[in-house]
Amino acid sequence: NIAYWACDEYQSRIRGTGGAFLYLPRDPNVDIAWSGESSKLKRDIDLFISRYSQNIDTDRIYVGGLSMGGRGTMRIVAQYPDFFAAAFPISPVYSPTDVELRAMAKVPTWLISNKYDYLVSHSTLQDVWKYLNQYSSAPHLNRWALFNTMRMYEPDGRLIPEPIYYTHDTWTAACNDLYMDDN
Repeated sequence: NIAYWACDEYQSRIRGTGGAFLYLPRDPNVDIAWSGESSKLKRDIDLFISRYSQNIDTDRIYVGGLSMGGRGTMRIVAQYPDFFAAAFPISPVYSPTDVELRAMAKVPTWLISNKYDYLVSHSTLQDVWKYLNQYSSAPHLNRWALFNTMRMYEPDGRLIPEPIYYTHDTWTAACNDLYMDDN
């Protein structure tokens, strides 16, 4: 629900920071998401910055993505670590190489995932987390939001029993600020 980010409630949170541009790329070959062609995306971002440079703080460029976009986030950060202020891969379907992890460690990262995600290996993300912090000069800037439970509800308020698909739907909670502590 990308439109949520444009609503008055959400925008009121970022107005004091000067606002934000959201750039939402999609892969032209796959009708669902950006798969992570880093050099093309970087060219597109550079073009956007050149057009609107008077309104963009280039020290505050953040990159994030969901699922395949989480993969793309990791890949572009590894390729251009000095360009981004921070990254937030959400449920990334990717296992970065050691070289990529060393490059990514230069960028503060907020990793968001679900322990029981049916598509993303929790042990892979544990390794990513361990190595990001091992290689980072500022590990205290990294965060890992690890969901243990995802509860999804029907529009009428009924709980969806055992929604296995929704274990990968972590971005619904992350992007809509639906964090709750249920122990």
